Amino acid sequence: IYPKPTTINPKTYGLGGLSYEAFQPPLYYITAVPAFYATGNFRDKVYAIRLYGVILLMASVALAGRLSRVVLKERWMIGWSIVMVFFALPGVVVRFATIGDLALAVPLAILFATELWTAWDRHSSARYMLAGAALGLCVLSELELVVLVPVFALVVVAEACQRRSFRAWRPLIAAIAIPLVLMAPWFAFNEANYHMLTAGPIARHEQ
Repeated sequence: IYPKPTTINPKTYGLGGLSYEAFQPPLYYITAVPAFYATGNFRDKVYAIRLYGVILLMASVALAGRLSRVVLKERWMIGWSIVMVFFALPGVVVRFATIGDLALAVPLAILFATELWTAWDRHSSARYMLAGAALGLCVLSELELVVLVPVFALVVVAEACQRRSFRAWRPLIAAIAIPLVLMAPWFAFNEANYHMLTAGPIARHEQ
């Protein structure tokens, strides 16, 4: 009923009247700020942020093509075509156009996979650092992407076993430190405000 005042009374509306989203990883919400402030009308703000999600969908498609090129070389169009089938599913398109952090998590996860694959393929210290940065951004966009941490750790350990010298390990140590540095402010904020690294237990209690 915008722009009229809401008729919902949070005290009697049940779970829908509660707001417990402040503990979510912040990166999506930070990057969506320009779309939010593009207009003063709150209905148009919704459309602007949904358009931002569609842009992230297009970015995901492009990044998937890049990943296919890196992994499949001259046969990359086969892999990209298969991936495009899933990106074209109506549910996927709707989910990207729905306001939520998944829209940013997907392209970042694809970027992480590409950089990590390239790092291993070229044994490039710089690429390992880029993969570490992408990993930190992944977790800051959606906490469930912490499942990528053991993948990153496994590849870095395998690379360290090949290098066999402490001097050669220094860039790998830096690559491990980068995501920790990126994630530390958010975890510190949670610890200061909720007295826990993530406020998941609070959400589970309210739910």
